[in-house]
Amino acid sequence: MNKFLEWFAKIWLGLVLLLNLLGIAGTAISTQSFWETVSYIQYTYSPFNVINYLLIVALISPALGALYWLDKRRKSIKDNE
Repeated sequence: MNKFLEWFAKIWLGLVLLLNLLGIAGTAISTQSFWETVSYIQYTYSPFNVINYLLIVALISPALGALYWLDKRRKSIKDNE
């Protein structure tokens, strides 16, 4: 079970990262100029764009939950030894 939780968290975080990179690449393909792409990236990942960061936290929450559960399982195994 520990290996599953570890791999689940790694795969989930990788998919979230891939999703963000695909969004940037799709924007780069669909915009008219390089500076339009840079402007979009600056707006999207601006520190003042709180909604984006809340959505990213919501997306990675299953992986964070799996890592938390994994940590609790590892601690309980150490305590039982």
